[in-house]
Amino acid sequence: MQKESNIYIPGDKEFEDPNSQLNKTLASLGINPPNEQMENYSKEDNDLIPQESESKEKQLPKGDKVAEQLVNLTLESGSELYLDQLGEPHISFPEKAVTAFPIRSVTFRRWLAGKYWEEYEKGFSGDTFQTVVGTLEGKAFHERQIIELYNRIARINGVIYYDLGDDIRVVRVDQNGWEIDGYPNVPVKFRRFNHQMAQVTPIRGGNLEDVLPFINLKSETDKLLFLTYLPTVCIPDIPRVALINTGDQGSAKSTSLRIARNLIDPSHADLLDPISDLRELALAAHHHYCLYLDNLSNLRDELSDAFSRFVTGIGSTKRKLFTDEDAIVFKQKIAVGLSGITLVATRADLLERSLILAYDLIPPENRQAEEELWIEFNNLKPAILGSLFDILSKILKIAPTLKFTVRPRMADYAKYASAAAIALGFTQNSFLAAFDKNTKRQNETALEASVTASAIIQFMSNKEEWESLASELYGELKTIVENSKQQVGGEDGFPKAVNHLWRKIMQVRPNLISIGITATRSESSAGTLIKLTKTVQQKKIIATTATTTTLNSKSNGDKDSPVAITATENDVTATNPRHGVATMATMAVENPILDETVKPEIPNYEEVLKNADWLND
Repeated sequence: MQKESNIYIPGDKEFEDPNSQLNKTLASLGINPPNEQMENYSKEDNDLIPQESESKEKQLPKGDKVAEQLVNLTLESGSELYLDQLGEPHISFPEKAVTAFPIRSVTFRRWLAGKYWEEYEKGFSGDTFQTVVGTLEGKAFHERQIIELYNRIARINGVIYYDLGDDIRVVRVDQNGWEIDGYPNVPVKFRRFNHQMAQVTPIRGGNLEDVLPFINLKSETDKLLFLTYLPTVCIPDIPRVALINTGDQGSAKSTSLRIARNLIDPSHADLLDPISDLRELALAAHHHYCLYLDNLSNLRDELSDAFSRFVTGIGSTKRKLFTDEDAIVFKQKIAVGLSGITLVATRADLLERSLILAYDLIPPENRQAEEELWIEFNNLKPAILGSLFDILSKILKIAPTLKFTVRPRMADYAKYASAAAIALGFTQNSFLAAFDKNTKRQNETALEASVTASAIIQFMSNKEEWESLASELYGELKTIVENSKQQVGGEDGFPKAVNHLWRKIMQVRPNLISIGITATRSESSAGTLIKLTKTVQQKKIIATTATTTTLNSKSNGDKDSPVAITATENDVTATNPRHGVATMATMAVENPILDETVKPEIPNYEEVLKNADWLND
């Protein structure tokens, strides 16, 4: 082939001289001098051709070579890459198949460092790890496999999966019982946090009531409420009541929370100190199935609202970093627990979602060393835990059959807790009577904590009805408040201005209805009118019929025959056979009924009647 005359060959003086006119011209055009361009070329047959490249592995910079080895180690190990329900990249290792770890986590880096040392007996830098993370995250986003992650307990297609915390095994609970299962038979993955502890292996043949000697509850009503709480709180996708323990110092209210936490969601941080920062509280809620806080002395309104949101599952967000526009989204229903010497929950919205248990001071002669208590409890724990799963299985079978004529507050919780009571050998009525007593505690606490409610109760003590401009009612109530030297202003006080009066009334209006005082608001040409009406307290019997289906029992010949049981509020110890027949339970409780003469004057009367708390005089 004829050689072109304009080909420059290394060795030419003009070619090699950096100060030559040729190189100066090329440099002005942004082109490297030809001698630099020719470094990777060799002369063959007077033509310039590329050199044979070395292997791809040798061409890679050192850091990239290590990163490629690390990526290959990860993928060849059988690890699974995917996105969680919020779009965050996660990884599961073959030896931890039911557990999910963020790809950017310290756990993944340590796992990968161990694999790399095993293969090459070398380490790698942080920059190299970031390259690996970026590569694997890109792969996860590209493949778009999305897996919903859970914390400790999940319910999928009616089956409950309980994470035992060893990264391999779960307890599978359905209507037919429970069993321990593991990968690859588990269609669920769980998050793992550093504070979480592995749960003991449950065994059969226990009795959930064996937990009661470790709980300082004297009231049979409170014992039933606590027993039904334990399995019901294991239903992860329904709102669960906030467990609130109150009592003197030395009443073992904190120990009760620890026992519950140990059975449901064992953790190195079983009880948390009070958290005042809302963002940190949201992060703690994301990390804990049971968010139990100890030794609270007060609860700001915004914290009370946050706990209410945790109960109902309303989402919250937290920015990843101060300078980061992305946010971590937390949306889950949390099992909330609080303890304090005083009842720290005072706002009606949290109180109506609460289970309030009162603890008495333990006499010195009855106190037990904490070490001895935990040794005894841990010896019984596997059997108690197994019994909890027995009850949970029965709940899944019984709950769909229950009917309510009047739904109580926290209706979903009440349905499953009623099923728990039946599974424990009590009646549905027994639980509903106990739950109604708890509702009374809620109302009494809300009314006592509200300066506005207390003033309204005193104002209406000698009146059947009052209607006036809001400004006039405000003046009447403020006089009562000032004369009784109660607080004006602040979160807990009587409002400083009339325009905040109705908002304060709205906070306790359900509680006022429960004691027979209704409050309504309307507009007139003169301004806002507020009407207070005292309803007539008639002692009537409200028959609430609760029907349950037959439990599967081989020992009962008349499996379809119903038994009628009448329960009063105190009848919480009445039991039916533990594996007995269907029960037609009729609860006879005296309740205040709104007088028919008031009906036309109350807006949404039927709705008010349906949602009112039925209480005894």
